[in-house]
Amino acid sequence: MQTQIYWQPQTMLHELQGAVIDFVKEDEVHYQNHFLPSGKVIASWTDSDNYFQNKAIGELPQLEAGKEYRAKRFIENSDKMHAYLSWRFYDEKGKLIDQHYQNGDEDTFVVPNHYASYRLDLLSAGVGSFVFHEIQLSKAVDGVLVDGDHALTDHLTAYLDLPEKIVSKTLRVVLSEPRFRTMDYPIKDIQSSPQAVLFLATDLMHCQSYYDEKALDYIRQAKKAVRAKNIEFIGYGPISSLTALLYRKAVNGSTAVIPTKEELALPAGYNRRSPGLATFLESLPKKIEEERTSEDGLLTQPSLLANDAPVQALAAKGELLASLEYLDWPLDKKAEKKRKAEEHAAHVQAEKAEKLRAKQDKKQAAGQSTTELGSANIRAVQEKKAAAKEEKKAPTKKTFFKRGHGFRKRQLERAEEMKEKPSSSQLLQDFFTKNRS
Repeated sequence: MQTQIYWQPQTMLHELQGAVIDFVKEDEVHYQNHFLPSGKVIASWTDSDNYFQNKAIGELPQLEAGKEYRAKRFIENSDKMHAYLSWRFYDEKGKLIDQHYQNGDEDTFVVPNHYASYRLDLLSAGVGSFVFHEIQLSKAVDGVLVDGDHALTDHLTAYLDLPEKIVSKTLRVVLSEPRFRTMDYPIKDIQSSPQAVLFLATDLMHCQSYYDEKALDYIRQAKKAVRAKNIEFIGYGPISSLTALLYRKAVNGSTAVIPTKEELALPAGYNRRSPGLATFLESLPKKIEEERTSEDGLLTQPSLLANDAPVQALAAKGELLASLEYLDWPLDKKAEKKRKAEEHAAHVQAEKAEKLRAKQDKKQAAGQSTTELGSANIRAVQEKKAAAKEEKKAPTKKTFFKRGHGFRKRQLERAEEMKEKPSSSQLLQDFFTKNRS
């Protein structure tokens, strides 16, 4: 992103004695002083200021500590007076910790670590006059706004974003909506897709020169480079929409996609700009409707419910770019094959894990049943042994008494038999007595 620093009536001024200042427009200030000593500060800008004390607010952007920045000055010096810049950095206590002087039109400097605020001073050497236009400040990159972009003019840049694989045969040209004091590409608002996208950007003070023949040549070269057959110009604000229609008109067979009439609101405070710029901005809605055709596409703002409130906040214009058609990325056969193989391997692994888990659950359930059965058997055996022991004890006691009574009876009966039946010795004696006779 690039920041434009302008000399405005509210800018802090110094050494006004003998000075003649003419604010022609936002980017053109004539200064003249034939009594100013060399090295004196003429005007200054800060990134933070006390409004209640100085009646001013910070006009400089916040910088990242330790990063390198590029500053470009656009000043027309006279033969007798030379204007130059001074970048001054302060700590939290307001003590100066670093200072960098810029005498050339373009220079770079590194922001010191642990800085709290900084200030830009405009100084002069000699007496006479000069014309101040602007100062451009951005990070030092291999380009203008981002790495790889190109400056078509001093205030018009182009960046060709090429994806790894291009499927679409249409080159999409996105024109950034100009803003006051800042210039950038809406890269974050464009979804990634297999389509080449060419970004164009300019600032608000030079938006009347947005349509340029150099840009038209660059667009045609980009079309050949990406082997596109068609060109699609995208605008998402009043200025970019009119420019898209003008480029579409200049390129045969191209199309334009712009918002609806209701979405094309003029920038806030446009009527407070310089007369020429204010008149141009005011004429935009009429010019857009004159150039619009039925074949042009429409950008629509997504909304859930209609809002009938009398006061409505305008949505960010970059959100309109989400309604563009974006192609899906093509499938890489090798990557798709690898993905399917990984999915199959994961599925097989999941099945194995499920079978193993089921087997373990079954084994655990069987072990638990065996344990319960064994415990039941042990208890049954123990109970059976105890019952048998009790049963053995009970009949033995009863038999003892029965045997006692029966034994005595048999003894008596045997005694009676013994009395009635002769003994063996008696029988033997009777045998020998009979045979002797």
